[in-house]
Amino acid sequence: MKAFERQSEKYSRFGNMSAQGIKRLLGTPTIDQLQTVIREAVQNSWDATVGRNKPQFIVHLRQLNDGEMQTVREVIFADYVPEETSDCLAGFLAQERPWVLELSDIGTSGLGGPTDASVITREDEDSDFVDFVRNVGTPRDTVHGGGTYGYGKSSLYSLSRLGTIIIDSQTRFKGGNERRLIACRVASSFIVEGGANRGKYTGRHWWGKYDLSGEGLDPATGNTAKSVARKVGALEREEKDYGTSIMILDPVMDDEPEKVMNAIQRALLWNFWPKMVTYPGKGASMAFRTMLNGEEMVLPDIDDCPPLDIFATALRNLKGGEGINIDCLRPQKHLGLLRIEKEPRGLRLPGFGPQDDDMFPEAACHVALMRPAELVVKYLDGNLLPPVAEWGGVFVCTDEHDVEHAFAMSEPPAHDDWCPKSMPKGNAKTFVRVALRRIKENMEQVAGTAQIDTAGQGAELARVSGRMGALLAGAIGDGLSPSRRAGRRGNSPRKPKSLRITNLEGYGPAEWSEGEVLAWFSFEVESPESREITISGHPKVFIDGENSDDAPDGTRPEIRAWLNKDEELLGTSERLIVDSNLASTVWVGITIPADCAVSFTPEIVES
Repeated sequence: MKAFERQSEKYSRFGNMSAQGIKRLLGTPTIDQLQTVIREAVQNSWDATVGRNKPQFIVHLRQLNDGEMQTVREVIFADYVPEETSDCLAGFLAQERPWVLELSDIGTSGLGGPTDASVITREDEDSDFVDFVRNVGTPRDTVHGGGTYGYGKSSLYSLSRLGTIIIDSQTRFKGGNERRLIACRVASSFIVEGGANRGKYTGRHWWGKYDLSGEGLDPATGNTAKSVARKVGALEREEKDYGTSIMILDPVMDDEPEKVMNAIQRALLWNFWPKMVTYPGKGASMAFRTMLNGEEMVLPDIDDCPPLDIFATALRNLKGGEGINIDCLRPQKHLGLLRIEKEPRGLRLPGFGPQDDDMFPEAACHVALMRPAELVVKYLDGNLLPPVAEWGGVFVCTDEHDVEHAFAMSEPPAHDDWCPKSMPKGNAKTFVRVALRRIKENMEQVAGTAQIDTAGQGAELARVSGRMGALLAGAIGDGLSPSRRAGRRGNSPRKPKSLRITNLEGYGPAEWSEGEVLAWFSFEVESPESREITISGHPKVFIDGENSDDAPDGTRPEIRAWLNKDEELLGTSERLIVDSNLASTVWVGITIPADCAVSFTPEIVES
């Protein structure tokens, strides 16, 4: 097969953006490099979805074999610019089995339109190829879209140690199907002092086939593109499998491949779970696959992967019309819907917990912010619930043009925040600012409530005051909505005059050690000074409005654990001996006899 030809970009008399400038488009996103690439790639794939197609997005981390490397050396990069750097292309070509990260989609439009950036296109014509391969920073102009080509592709180049990618795309052009393959590199600018190629170069290079005039380099097309794609192991495509595969050469990997793949899966789940949500009679809106060296790595189901199950429930309910209206009063405008769910804290799956990265939290207390495209922009942090509970919410702005446009304009290039401060004065800035304030006001109320929906476990929660203490129903009953804790605003906390227990509350059942399900209660100890105290607990069963020591089957509720506010174990017996200052907030877990409610009354018996 004939080797590809190379074109290196020269500076024009009017100037160009250097290769280094393209890489700097990334700025300093709030998320790590790999997560940035995954976010940008999936966003651009979603924006390129055609009609009602259900797009597929495939991530394949693999090593090139001997035959694939032969094609890479002898066909694609037979003509390359020698460089005296450690990250040079020659170093990659000398490797026996280098790693590549291949990002592919199916069911999208592919990179269509002309391949010459100087060709004028009508508004209804595609220009995706030149926008992605040639130009820098061109917006997709997709309604409710999420990405811009300049930022997205700069993240791809930055993830490659070589700044080099191979693009394989199946698309439609001039009424027919067309396969296109081209290699691109963003390296360092350089100067050629003499000869036919004398000049100053930006550091951008392309490999493909020159057009008939010999002035411009085009992608390889047709059978040549198909053959080369197959020989480098790219995703197999039929003629109507429209979409694009991007092969990132020598990706930056700071860990073992298995752990890198796990990080990719976490990034997909954390950022794109809304595309994985299923509804009655309707599947997910996007399919995802992950592979490591040809082996399928199955993604967990989001409904079995806490805390994503809470966010998924919130989104389902929100789309069913169950949400809090977030409105602006001046000017009067409906901005979107907010839905928050509270659940017992779910056990994290191996590889998808707080010990694995800073994405999956130990306890969820967040609202996922989204535009109507349902791509997570950012998670707003709120206040934690007790050790056994967590909450998650979703806010989606309306698809009304001036509202959606306001939120879109507030996003930085990484699309990872809403920043009204950077917007000019006007209604758009007001919409974003008011929405964020209203959302945060609702978030502040969450941690002050004790009611947790435990539907599906046959349990409801009720809280009653006085000597009866808090009540956790283990059977069907009427739940009493807890009141918010009263607080003294604007004043420093008062010093208590006496030693006492306050704010007794009950929470839904949650798992404890070895999968045992316990009822959980919290209370606070107010003390005028530090002293050693003994707290006695009196758990009882509650049946038909009456307290009893024993359940009908003869079992009794028992205390399994006393915890402090930091979830540290204080004790496991009926009595807790502790310093009063360390007992400012105490949690107690109690076993639940079958078909019973549990009540609990703590008392200070010694001090």
